[in-house]
Amino acid sequence: FLGRATYGAALASTFGALTFNDGYTLTVTMYANVTSGTAVATFSGLPQLGGKDNTNISSYRQPTFNVGADVEVNLSGAMSTTVFSLLRKQGAGTLAISGANTAWDPTNGYVSLDTGTLDLRHHQALGDGGTGANSIAVFMAGGTTLRYSADTATVNNADITLRGTGATLGADRATAGAGLTNVLDVFRSEGAFTLNVTGGSNVTSGTARFNFTSGQLLGDTTLNVVNPATAGEPVLALGATNQLGGEFAVTKTGSGTLLLTGANTFTGLVLSGGATELSAAGAEGYAGLVTLAGGTLRFSSANTADG
Repeated sequence: FLGRATYGAALASTFGALTFNDGYTLTVTMYANVTSGTAVATFSGLPQLGGKDNTNISSYRQPTFNVGADVEVNLSGAMSTTVFSLLRKQGAGTLAISGANTAWDPTNGYVSLDTGTLDLRHHQALGDGGTGANSIAVFMAGGTTLRYSADTATVNNADITLRGTGATLGADRATAGAGLTNVLDVFRSEGAFTLNVTGGSNVTSGTARFNFTSGQLLGDTTLNVVNPATAGEPVLALGATNQLGGEFAVTKTGSGTLLLTGANTFTGLVLSGGATELSAAGAEGYAGLVTLAGGTLRFSSANTADG
């Protein structure tokens, strides 16, 4: 529990290293005496897994963080072992990783974001980069938020799979400044879904952008790219995107921009807001069917075959 002896605003607490027993769940919640604000628990030491070999993640089960509403747990220590190559986030609160996790094991490790928010405050929070088999698998349930909020752009460190509708991908910064381009790997869905993409309050100019190298769809897809209330423009760029096991449409909503940068095999493209740019031949899908229900359709100079 994070609380106070008397009634009042939430406090911030700092601890040393955090040691998990095998498959253990850490639950952090607000105590009743806290009447306002967000309670913060920061673990500044190197995370460890009790009684196990921290260099071989195949020998243990994943640790789980269950973070309650109005609570933030921050892992600020530099992670030089593979202890958190397996990670599950539960609860309505926020788990923040603000230290580098350069020893992440991408071949065995993954992140399961079941509820709440995972805030990546270091560009190597989920490893030091990689594509294909070397990228980090992140599974997002419906209603969760994955936020990138470092002041340095992340490059090729996440293979995102959506397991429910209404997940949010946020591009922010730790301090105020121009938006960054975070380069991720494959974008996947496990059924029909809506993905919300937005910039954060510290993006004051430029574009807050996510680039995916490719996509794989298992259901009708809505991409809702929304401009923040402050400044800057969110941009979602998708490489060649394939539909798997059926015929599915992609709908673009929101005031931001969607860039389709590869040849796609989805069935139809519906534009309902903002801007959509076709940056490669065949970007509108194999059927070539585009429905204009709102917004702007652009063709880049690199795409001379469509239109």
